[in-house]
Amino acid sequence: MNVFAKMKTQLENKSAENNKVSEEFMKKTEEMERTKCSHPARDLAPSLDHRRHTYSSEARQMLPSEERRRKLFSELLKDDGGKRYKITVKGKNNSQSTEHIKSQLKKDINPTIIKVAIKTLKTLRDGRILIGTFSGEEINSLSRAINTKYGEQLEIMKHKLRKTRLII
Repeated sequence: MNVFAKMKTQLENKSAENNKVSEEFMKKTEEMERTKCSHPARDLAPSLDHRRHTYSSEARQMLPSEERRRKLFSELLKDDGGKRYKITVKGKNNSQSTEHIKSQLKKDINPTIIKVAIKTLKTLRDGRILIGTFSGEEINSLSRAINTKYGEQLEIMKHKLRKTRLII
């Protein structure tokens, strides 16, 4: 019995100490909030539109910018519109490896010169390379550029969407 009584008193002492520490913490956080809100607004440097802007140190909730905000899966599908613009590139003779073809394409074809934004560049299992872009015009200009450089070495196939009969 004596051991249990000692343990009980120790537990009560520890819980009292924890309560004191938590109260001190709450007081300090309240003080910080009061001092944060009590700072006067200060002027910033003038902006380009020559208006005077003030800065308040109060906490404001702002939505993240469109670029940094995570997109939902439904938004990604909505933006795509279900259209995919892709081509596959394959060597005419099977002696070339996909890594070799990929490095040749990266080295010799500059997407900024032909004004193409490449969305995906993947190596497939069967020895083909999948290249995806954002529009049909970009696919056409990319395939023309590949044909002019590697027309006799590489085979290009454009992907076409199937006409669906049933949408679930």
